[in-house]
Amino acid sequence: HEIARTDSELSGNPLNAQGVRMDNYELARSLNLTLRMDLVRQAAQDLMNTAQNTENQNKAVYRMGIYTFDVAVTTIQTLTSSLNTAQTSAGNISMLEVYSQNHLVQSTNNNDEDTDFESALTSLNTTMPTPGNGSNINGDTPQEVLFLVTDGVNDKVVNGTRTYTINTAKCTTIKNRGIRIAVLYTVYLPLPTDSWYTSYIKPIQNNIGPTLQSCASPGLYFAVQTGGDISGALSALFEQAVQSAYLSQ
Repeated sequence: HEIARTDSELSGNPLNAQGVRMDNYELARSLNLTLRMDLVRQAAQDLMNTAQNTENQNKAVYRMGIYTFDVAVTTIQTLTSSLNTAQTSAGNISMLEVYSQNHLVQSTNNNDEDTDFESALTSLNTTMPTPGNGSNINGDTPQEVLFLVTDGVNDKVVNGTRTYTINTAKCTTIKNRGIRIAVLYTVYLPLPTDSWYTSYIKPIQNNIGPTLQSCASPGLYFAVQTGGDISGALSALFEQAVQSAYLSQ
């Protein structure tokens, strides 16, 4: 979810044009490597093409809002019926850059606790309008679907304990409003030689997918492995959400 812009512990990395040792993110960019965030960004942009085609076929109107979250929610695009605008805005999706290991900014040591899933869901629940039935009946309002693209791992302190699992109570709160939740799980990449992974994430890894599936509305959960087609999976999830919305009218 985040990257540390720091030179520490990277003594083997080459120098950049300014003669400064590159961090791993800068090194990846210098090698023109495609990161998962790049694939997610492209998937969000590709989704607008799918939505436009489906909109034309169904003679419907879709509105999109785009948000990212880490320590807080960032608005990429407020709700708009212009899918072209949403597609352009999706190009601004990026990951959180932190100052250095354990530091969000130079003056803030937060131990890299940079992903607050529950606070994000609370914020998004406040942002999303009250749903209607999505019909053409006078006075009706659109249906609402919250799409979550995530690796499913929290990183926050709860009651004094650092917590990596997601509390799905916030998902239930959203669904109880009549808002459906569609989840695309970008499967958390195992790092068997990394001590932090083996200590904290490996013990919960088998539960990440089922937890996210319980957060999702019925039939609106997909998982895509590293190297999989994130764009295709997100578009398929959108089509499933639209189909079930159409059948429910």
